[in-house]
Amino acid sequence: MDILTISAINLILGLCLFFTLFFYSKNNTDFGYFRIFSLAGLCLTLNSLISITSNLIDLPIYLIPALANAATVCLHSVVLMGLLKLCGSQSRVLFFVAPALVSFSLSFIEPFKTEMTMRLIANFVLILALNAISLRVLWSYKAPSFALTLLKATLIVNMIQLIGRSIFYLLYELDVSQLAEPLIVHQIGWFAFTMFCFGILASFVLLLTEKKQKELELKASTDPLTGLLNRNELMTCLSKELARCLRQEQPMTLVMLDVDYFKHINDTYGHAIGDSAIQHVASVLREHFRSYDLLFRIGGEEFLACLPNVDATQAKIKLEHLRQEFLNQPLRLQAEINITVSMGWVSTRKDIDVSILLKSADDALYQAKKQGRNRVLEAVL
Repeated sequence: MDILTISAINLILGLCLFFTLFFYSKNNTDFGYFRIFSLAGLCLTLNSLISITSNLIDLPIYLIPALANAATVCLHSVVLMGLLKLCGSQSRVLFFVAPALVSFSLSFIEPFKTEMTMRLIANFVLILALNAISLRVLWSYKAPSFALTLLKATLIVNMIQLIGRSIFYLLYELDVSQLAEPLIVHQIGWFAFTMFCFGILASFVLLLTEKKQKELELKASTDPLTGLLNRNELMTCLSKELARCLRQEQPMTLVMLDVDYFKHINDTYGHAIGDSAIQHVASVLREHFRSYDLLFRIGGEEFLACLPNVDATQAKIKLEHLRQEFLNQPLRLQAEINITVSMGWVSTRKDIDVSILLKSADDALYQAKKQGRNRVLEAVL
């Protein structure tokens, strides 16, 4: 396969990579790293256009490698920048532009200007460094992902072929082996570069698919108004948490919570304020409970909290503090709206069916509301 054909394939790959990732990230601001990854498609497109143009039009001999190598190095820089963004690390754009500028400048400095082997090996070193840092970033990212595993493999194979090609170039320069004729090794390099681009395209598309799947799963299990868990996974989550607590010989407490006179808030201030009140309650719950406690919105104004490793004595104190927090934190909008809550709760160290625990907490909540609201009652098993 000649270089012109490979360049045409790379051009298609680059355009697919750019448009697929850019338009998705344009509509999903939470996944900004896909917008960065899409720039790799632009770099690949630019590299391919330079190669195609050089085969069709006579350009200054020194300009072609300068532009092509800079575009290739920039592609690897963009991959690293996207991975850092994915992992939540801060990075400066200048840091990623610098390798491309170095690569471009080498083509005008002796001996790199006249010695292709020197120029290529210098660019290989830049790319190897960027790939090595990318691998380190990937290994620090603990979330399981087949897409990122494929990307790791792609980077490793790319590093191996770069090292191998460097050795062949050096063997030729040292007259050790004529099998390493530069043109052949250069053509192999183009093929290897195309395989690398296939690898990153497949990795990014798989990563995009994984993220979309997680989005769907999150929407299915999360209440859109509050961001808390919804009742779709309630029984499964509670059963797993109870089983874990029993294995570790820990207590578990379930709390049912209801906003007092919520209908009055809706009727007086309107449903928009009512939604704000629900969000306010969810915010107070997040502030009060631990990050690993499970918080659910299970009805219009009804919430549930699952508190692992919290016994009855701790629960009584913790929930009374929560009741006081609502008294101390009214909802402040156009007017100050006092919000109180009623709670029923149950704590256990025994293997009891989750539905029984829920029924007990719900009965205690009913009694709390019946006795005048704004109070906390423990269920008796």
